[in-house]
Amino acid sequence: MSEKEAQKYIGVYQNTRTFWIRTSIAYENGSLMVEDATSGKQKLRMIHPQLFVDEEGNKIAFKEDKNGNKYFYYATLNNLAYAGAHSQKMDGKQTYSDVSDSSSYKTYISNVSALSIMGAKTGSQFDPTGTMTRRIY
Repeated sequence: MSEKEAQKYIGVYQNTRTFWIRTSIAYENGSLMVEDATSGKQKLRMIHPQLFVDEEGNKIAFKEDKNGNKYFYYATLNNLAYAGAHSQKMDGKQTYSDVSDSSSYKTYISNVSALSIMGAKTGSQFDPTGTMTRRIY
């Protein structure tokens, strides 16, 4: 899968039932990666458009509703505990003029922005090489 094709899946997703649970979908070395607290980090392989399987054989299905909202359903069987997640993609808060598309940190910066943890320091600049202090929070 190309990075361009992966863009529609990449982002932070919020569980629709337990809102504090977040799942990250990222692109690494030609593959989608899913990471959450229950199943850890798994490499995804596309088996059909919008249908993927992780390294343990668990399936993850993506869908988009008529309003353009993106969701996925992911069911895992981990350590004899069943975990199912129906999650909605969170909006990326904003893009930053000083974070290039080729930056290895772009996904991480987009994620902390979507979670409202951090945002622009001034205007549309994130200042990725700047100093971070406790005062920021």
